Amino acid sequence: RGIASRRARPAGLGQQAMVQTTQSRDGSPNAWAQHDLGAANFALMLQANALDIYGHVLGGFDRPRTKETLALPENIEPVAMMALGYLDAPEKLEEPFRTRELAPRSRKSIEEIVLRRE
Repeated sequence: RGIASRRARPAGLGQQAMVQTTQSRDGSPNAWAQHDLGAANFALMLQANALDIYGHVLGGFDRPRTKETLALPENIEPVAMMALGYLDAPEKLEEPFRTRELAPRSRKSIEEIVLRRE
């Protein structure tokens, strides 16, 4: 079994998104690393979409195994994987991904995701 999920394998491109947890200049903690990576991934997904390329960000992967397989230094942490490729027929997907892709989509209401303090 590889470090990528079964869902990502048919993709045209797989990307491992990582952060440097320390500043290069002085070794101090890089407090904004994950925020910056999120912004970069967002920009990448917007550009891909403009080129009719679809993407899926995967957070559920084996981080320790990824770190070991890629021989990452202590201050580099894997955060997410991204699969990019062209859209194909959902009927070609293996289960359980076919059923998930064809199922009706729903979103949580704003009340379910926003914390309000009175």
